[in-house]
Amino acid sequence: MKNHKSQITNHKLKYMLNLCKEIRDTFQEFVLPVDKRTDYWTVSQQFRDHVRQFFPAKQYSLLEVGCYKGLTAKSLANHFTQYLGLDVKEEYLRVARINNIFNTNVKFQKFDAYNSDWNQITFPADLILIDAVHEYEYIKQDIDNCLKRFKKAVIIFDDYGAWESVFRAVNEAIDEGKIEVVQEIGLKKGQQLWADESNPHSYTHFGSEGLICRSI
Repeated sequence: MKNHKSQITNHKLKYMLNLCKEIRDTFQEFVLPVDKRTDYWTVSQQFRDHVRQFFPAKQYSLLEVGCYKGLTAKSLANHFTQYLGLDVKEEYLRVARINNIFNTNVKFQKFDAYNSDWNQITFPADLILIDAVHEYEYIKQDIDNCLKRFKKAVIIFDDYGAWESVFRAVNEAIDEGKIEVVQEIGLKKGQQLWADESNPHSYTHFGSEGLICRSI
């Protein structure tokens, strides 16, 4: 009985510690600007700036597939009429909603992009930002699902020049005549994300960080 109570106490303590860590991390993200230099899984500030520069303000709605913690949404919310972020992980969606608590035009929804019917997405997207699973087969699936669901799709790819799998899948879609390049965005080819090569995420882009494409 004593051991059982001890196990329950340890479980509660572990839960509270994890909750405190999540609150701390969320508070930091809520207060401080976060881009790829401080969180590897989001986009760079250059990427966000280029999106704002390319698309006129308050004229488009944006769908983000793989919204993570809502960091990109937080930065771009005021530029778009509507913004919907999709992710399969509840823990990310919970943080994303907190990060965008004052952005009334931003919504988040749980959605498994690889095991769900994209026709269930009723959001009237003008632009689709793909930043979900970066494995080759998944990127191909993202592209095909996007083109089937949205006519005259304008797709923004993240990590095009950072992940070989993304680079290959997108280039194949271009070569097959499914999409065409409109604009390179974000960090440039040859530009290093971190100067510190000891950083495990330090790399030099072999293509632009992002790519804006449209369906053909």
